[in-house]
Amino acid sequence: MRYYISDLHFWHRSLISKMDHRPFETIEEMNEYMIDQWNSKVRNNDETVIIGDFGFMNGKTANEILDRLNGKKYLIIGNHDKYFLDDKEFDRTKFEWIKDYAELRDNKRTVVLSHYPLMCYNGQYRLDEAGNAKRYMLYGHVHSSASMTTKGLVRLRM
Repeated sequence: MRYYISDLHFWHRSLISKMDHRPFETIEEMNEYMIDQWNSKVRNNDETVIIGDFGFMNGKTANEILDRLNGKKYLIIGNHDKYFLDDKEFDRTKFEWIKDYAELRDNKRTVVLSHYPLMCYNGQYRLDEAGNAKRYMLYGHVHSSASMTTKGLVRLRM
């Protein structure tokens, strides 16, 4: 199974008090909740593509969180990820790959991935015989607490 999620913002205190007003008393409570939710859905053989802003933390802390999350992980780089990515203590092998942009095949469709929404993307007008889109764009950056903390993982279905 492959899942997609964005804007987890592990260790980003402003997501609780200023930006998203996530419903947690502490950053530790938010982090633990997100880890529990992830692991309740994602199994060890599953793949999860993180579409940016995994966390606002140093490399050592990012390693520790990634070690606690089930499955294979892939990263589309978001604007906050540079803090741990640029840290020499961060182990890049925690991700299968790290990219700014990607196009993947998923359930006979192409999924275009970018942390930032793109007004135009490769193949956006391609349709199948029934008139359904053959390509989808998934992005992050524009977020709200309700969608990211309770129902953030997405799986494409036929």
